Amino acid sequence: MNPTELEHIQAQLHDQIRRTAIDSPSENSSNLILDGISDINAYCASAPKIMWILKEAYGKGTDWDIWDGYESLEQTLNSPTWQVMMYTLYGIRTGKHFNDMPRLNNKMLDMLKGIAYININKYAAESRSGSMQQAFEKWQNVLIRQIECYAPDVIIFGNTFSLFEAEDFAKESQKIGGESGKAPIYESPSGILLVDTWHPNNTKMKRAEYVDSIIDGIRHHYPVDC
Repeated sequence: MNPTELEHIQAQLHDQIRRTAIDSPSENSSNLILDGISDINAYCASAPKIMWILKEAYGKGTDWDIWDGYESLEQTLNSPTWQVMMYTLYGIRTGKHFNDMPRLNNKMLDMLKGIAYININKYAAESRSGSMQQAFEKWQNVLIRQIECYAPDVIIFGNTFSLFEAEDFAKESQKIGGESGKAPIYESPSGILLVDTWHPNNTKMKRAEYVDSIIDGIRHHYPVDC
């Protein structure tokens, strides 16, 4: 799939999000968030292609994009979640562990923009996330189509894996590595690596431990060649 094709597909996915919101309106319908890929060229050129699935975003607006407001490094540094994701992606791409990494920089931001980032809930939340089951059921068709269309090699689930375990792409997955309670890794029948870990901005693990557990698990299957 080339960038032009993927750009067209992403536009269709965004239309599907809007249609789902219209067909099944919510009291929070005015805070619809479009998610996906920021830099499609970078995503298509990346190896492995990485998708991150979290629960929901916070904020207010009408039909806004998840990447809005995070175009510069200064803006991105305001989000602990983005920070941890940037460190993790940098380690996956370079082979470095957290304590050996430089300060967050524009190169890391470019790596972040080159992933597919989606949320379970396509509406902005106004308080702390609770159960995602109802949101998952509402957006399930969209979510599965996003996974199919973006065709990632690796999916990192931020405390969201349990919602997808019964889906066709994941239900016969086999554990192939990683440490239980940190970032166990499963391989789907089609070869996708599924990383079952905590939210990037979690309180269960220290930042370095969280970042390195994901890096080590993925690098075992996608060694750095630089």
